[in-house]
Amino acid sequence: MILVFPVQMNKHPFILVTGAAGFVGSHVARLAKTAGLEIRTHSRRSGPGIDFSADLSDPTALRSLPWDTISTVIHCAAAIPSRSAAFARDNVEAAAALADILLEAKPLRRLVHVSSIAVYRRPSSADWLISEKAEVIDENEIAPDSYAHSKRRVEIALDDVARQRPDVSVCHLRASSIYGSGMVGTTLLPVLVRRARQNEPIVLRGPRAYRQNFVHVMDVASLALAMAGDAIGRSEPVLNAFSDDSCGLFELADLVRTVLGSSSTTVDETDDIDCPVPVFENRLAKRYHARFRSLRDNLRDIPA
Repeated sequence: MILVFPVQMNKHPFILVTGAAGFVGSHVARLAKTAGLEIRTHSRRSGPGIDFSADLSDPTALRSLPWDTISTVIHCAAAIPSRSAAFARDNVEAAAALADILLEAKPLRRLVHVSSIAVYRRPSSADWLISEKAEVIDENEIAPDSYAHSKRRVEIALDDVARQRPDVSVCHLRASSIYGSGMVGTTLLPVLVRRARQNEPIVLRGPRAYRQNFVHVMDVASLALAMAGDAIGRSEPVLNAFSDDSCGLFELADLVRTVLGSSSTTVDETDDIDCPVPVFENRLAKRYHARFRSLRDNLRDIPA
């Protein structure tokens, strides 16, 4: 295991960003540095701009990090769909090992976890209001997929740190579909964008009533740093990172074509079946981040 340290370590508390080489983590780290915050960056592998490299599921490697200098952790490291299937190792085992270390990290006061909308229990049909008070999946129930289950297990592990340490507060930032520079190119939005840029048919599949909320990665990064701030304290144990852009499949395809000036046609292979129609509540998030970037204005951030 390779561990990379700066030549000199300042002993006053820092913000540690885990997964700082990844999609969300890299934007959090970049925004924090731009704001002049004292941060340290972590990734599984060493690389430019990374202070510490360690496998979070390896307790020995974790203990080598300078926890006596860390007052806040923004936990972005995770296995995500389309890029990994190692959810048990990279999400659940890593969170359990991290939680054990954080119980002993004396300067620690704040944990911010970039979680996912996937932890909410999905009804079989009808309207589905997704607010911070919406029902979540149980630790022991069979989740819709292994990713959703693993993210809920991470939340529970970090909540246990706060339960055992009253001086530590936790916020789970439950994000919807995150887009922007550096995103995975195999999910719905970049696939539609790629086809539209090439003027290829846009094939729509799945339930016809399906809706999705798209939030720009820089808005997620801004919310993560807001939740890490001293002024927030213990006020928000959960915050939904939802934008104002909720789209059905056909609405999304039309938006992509219009913005990109595409001549792509739409191929309707959707199914007229019952599915929950989500309503994405973001009033609480707007207390801390008043204006979200619009998908229309930032669609060109999607990688080709």
